[in-house]
Amino acid sequence: MIGYLTRAFGNKPMDEVEAKDLIDLLETFEDNESYETRARLQAAALNIGGYAQGKAWIKHNPFLGIAYGKAFTSPTNQPRPAITEAEPFGQLLRDVAAYSGRQGNLVRKALDLLALTFVRPGTVTQAEWDEFDPDGALWTIPFKKLKQRKFRESIKELRGKPHYVSLSRQAVALLRDLKKQTGDGRYLFPGRKGRPISTNALEVALNSLGYQGTHCPHGFRSSASTLLHAERITVDSTELPRFAEQAIDFQLEHVDASVAAIYNRDQRLSERTKMMQFWADKIDALRGDGSAVKLAVDHRRG
Repeated sequence: MIGYLTRAFGNKPMDEVEAKDLIDLLETFEDNESYETRARLQAAALNIGGYAQGKAWIKHNPFLGIAYGKAFTSPTNQPRPAITEAEPFGQLLRDVAAYSGRQGNLVRKALDLLALTFVRPGTVTQAEWDEFDPDGALWTIPFKKLKQRKFRESIKELRGKPHYVSLSRQAVALLRDLKKQTGDGRYLFPGRKGRPISTNALEVALNSLGYQGTHCPHGFRSSASTLLHAERITVDSTELPRFAEQAIDFQLEHVDASVAAIYNRDQRLSERTKMMQFWADKIDALRGDGSAVKLAVDHRRG
């Protein structure tokens, strides 16, 4: 924790440190959904400020009086609200499609990409253009951005390895369209002061659509996981899961030591590619709007 604070504050004397210095640091962890680390940083900063005040090095602790609970997500493991039934999920998709925001509707487009890929919300908002290969229909998320990187560092098959996300035709079409809008910059979804938009912007949009307490940005992961696990096919009169549980888990970046070697070898990428196209087509069907399919086909023809 001290290392994070030192790098953030630099050599600034304690009596010159302001609450904004800490808030800027905490927001980087909030955007990454590293809520527990962010909470520990809060506590460490408060203790350091209290110690400095107790030693009379500063008159006031600059980190007191901040409503952390209102400004940031609680680190407690509370279930995140998510819609996991097909019909209401389709309504959610229609509501998102109708959402109209500022900055060229970047928030809606971020929600669209989140629904199509069901990666973590912070991964979408902080996505950078150099991570994408539209021609190869692949998104390579660098190791440094992975939430599980501490666990991965302890396993040789995973150490330093990125996470791959297969992109459906609909996702590629969305990216090509977005490229015209923000492709000259670093981030797909740029915000203010050179930083990407925050996950809070996605939350605010969903809340404005009436989904507060019903569905949150992280909920798209639960929606996809539940609906894909429920898919069935019939083989020789026997009903079987359409997709292997590992394929869904790998797509969600849920990996443990028991499957690390398999994950490293092929990551079930071929199966995941088919699964992601199935999921995108299912999204179109549930939304009841063929515009996304048409856009994808138009790009393929072009």
